[in-house]
Amino acid sequence: MSDFAREAFTLLGLAIIIIGLRTAARWYMVGPRNFQADDYLMLLACVVYGLETAAAYIVGAWFDGLANNSMTDEQRASISPHSKEYHLRVGGSKVQVTGWSLYTLLLWLLKTCLAIFYSRLTMGLFNMRIRIHLAYVLIGSTYIATVCSILFGCHPMHKNWQIYPDPGNVCQPAVSKIDIYVTVILNVSTDIYLISIPTPAGPNGAEAAGSWACRETFVAVVIGNVPMIYPLLRRLVRRQGLFSISNGDSYELSEGFTASSSSKRKKKFRHPLSLPTEIQWNTASDEQMILPSSHQPLPTYKGDVGDWDTSSHPSNSGSIKVVQGTIVHSAERDR
Repeated sequence: MSDFAREAFTLLGLAIIIIGLRTAARWYMVGPRNFQADDYLMLLACVVYGLETAAAYIVGAWFDGLANNSMTDEQRASISPHSKEYHLRVGGSKVQVTGWSLYTLLLWLLKTCLAIFYSRLTMGLFNMRIRIHLAYVLIGSTYIATVCSILFGCHPMHKNWQIYPDPGNVCQPAVSKIDIYVTVILNVSTDIYLISIPTPAGPNGAEAAGSWACRETFVAVVIGNVPMIYPLLRRLVRRQGLFSISNGDSYELSEGFTASSSSKRKKKFRHPLSLPTEIQWNTASDEQMILPSSHQPLPTYKGDVGDWDTSSHPSNSGSIKVVQGTIVHSAERDR
């Protein structure tokens, strides 16, 4: 097995494990009856990723990484339609068209999963609804445009694997500039990470394209699934007593507590979009959600106890209302 094959199938295996962890996390948190569209789309993406990796492997293992590119007119004319090289180049070109289609489908499936996740994350924020809908429109329109460039950029279709005469760069799927440029530009508009797609070149450009496609989609799979795995890890860690998060708990000030004037709270930068919102956890599914804030801003603490700014309204009971806090338990103290 070649180095590329080992790398490609190793990345595929890791991606399957990550998607499996994501699915298990969702199954544990919400149950299969409460699966959302992105949960099913991610499973479909796993299948597409396997097909894409298989297509990249076939180009190198079955067709020696050859396609209908990187030949002079003299070389094209000298190749017999009955020769092995002719068969390899035609077959490699056909697989390249299939690989481009699977590659694009996988990337846009992952984009759609992220958009659905963001729609749940921002549930309750009316001003974010338009942005989410725009994301769906952008993903759908760019996918259609990309697929059209792959399938109809070269017309008629059979010129994508034509050897002689030279069909031109647009009909050489391994190095087609229209496929590369359209995919890169439209990917950048929806996912800035994909701006670094390299341009495959050389006689083995088909195999190089498959290699980069597998690496790129592996990273996209990881990024698309980590947010779903995190809630499960958070719950498991919390159950071990390493930390706990309390929402809406009141803590009384103990007697004799003093605060040093040198430990004044520094003013932290907050993005304008975060001002009217707060982050809460859905106790049923342990998912994090961004919800509109309904409480008043907390008073600014200046220093010693009872020293609040003029706009503050301290509680008569002498307690502090903590919206969200973290308690770190010492193992020695618990014993």
